[in-house]
Amino acid sequence: MSILRAKSDENIRAASELINQHKCYAASVHCAYYACFQLVIFLLKEKFGINDTRKWRALGSTKGSHEETTNQFVEKLRELDQKQKPSTKFAGRLNRHMETLRNLRHKADYQEEEIDEWTSKFVYDEALKARNLLTEVYNLTPTNYGSSKK
Repeated sequence: MSILRAKSDENIRAASELINQHKCYAASVHCAYYACFQLVIFLLKEKFGINDTRKWRALGSTKGSHEETTNQFVEKLRELDQKQKPSTKFAGRLNRHMETLRNLRHKADYQEEEIDEWTSKFVYDEALKARNLLTEVYNLTPTNYGSSKK
């Protein structure tokens, strides 16, 4: 298994454990986000041969590197969506999940606001939805990540 895929799997398990066993809600948001972002990077490399996502930053984008990387991946999904009949709308769905995850990760990491249990479980569920969508689209072998609903 790819190291990035393994890191992604580790982060989603860590998010669940941080919520359910340790009550570390802000840290769980960070892990849930990275579980998805690392899977996006893995798929860019494995499915599209894109190894260096830092190059987008050098092209003069005003967006952050994470947002730009996700946007590039979503564009690849849009191409896939257009080939599906009827259209699957995978790109829009993934984009909404990733935007939600990115915004709440930013809040958890940088803002003077508490992350409560409800928010951490919401983020974890969003991460599971994004990962499940990517698993479905790219026929990845599913991994067992646990659940936030204990």
